[in-house]
Amino acid sequence: MVGDDTTEPATPPSRRWTLLLVLAAAVVVAVLVAVWIVATRPPATVAASWTETADDPGDASDALRSCQQPDSTAALDIHITEQRGIASLLVGTKGDGSTLTCLAVEVDEGWNSISMVSDVDEEAPAVPDDGVLTRANGLAGMEPVAEDAAIGAETAGSDAPADTSEPSSQHVLAGEVGEAVVGLRLQTSAGPVEATLGDGWFGAWWPTANDSELNEPVTAQVTLEDGTTRTIELAPDEQVPS
Repeated sequence: MVGDDTTEPATPPSRRWTLLLVLAAAVVVAVLVAVWIVATRPPATVAASWTETADDPGDASDALRSCQQPDSTAALDIHITEQRGIASLLVGTKGDGSTLTCLAVEVDEGWNSISMVSDVDEEAPAVPDDGVLTRANGLAGMEPVAEDAAIGAETAGSDAPADTSEPSSQHVLAGEVGEAVVGLRLQTSAGPVEATLGDGWFGAWWPTANDSELNEPVTAQVTLEDGTTRTIELAPDEQVPS
């Protein structure tokens, strides 16, 4: 008499391989999605997003609108607009001849901006064709950097120091360039910085943790239209946020 065989049939090898392939594919997809999220997530702070060379500013109208001073009736002639990471920089001159620089960052559905105004220097010489003249030099404490540090201190406790692992200020430098100047490379505490040129002006900014550098000259390599280069020192012209 033959007994009943109650043994479960083994899973066919082809089915096992199919299941393994499906699981492996799911893992790969999950990893790729995680990498994509990290890679495309915008940096949370101004310093983390900063780049040596400016990006295409695109439509900067919203950022520039936040830089306009509502209490000022003087017209603004915009010379430079540039984008480095999440921050937009505007450089312009007002109707009275003073220089306005403004750094703006989009936060939630609005904009944070810090403007600095450099008064007219009646004794400043005209910029030579192959030269560079500083018109504005200042420090901005643009959010969300300062806010992040404050939140970190509150989370750790009232007696805990704020997180200073990241530069807390932005050094903004702007001015005029001669007609023969086609390039300007600055040597800064953050490394080399390619200034943006336009309309006879230059503009750039970089993150810094050293507020005293505002009083030091900035070394710059000037490239002229004939291909020659020379190194100069841009004298500081201290300004304060307004």
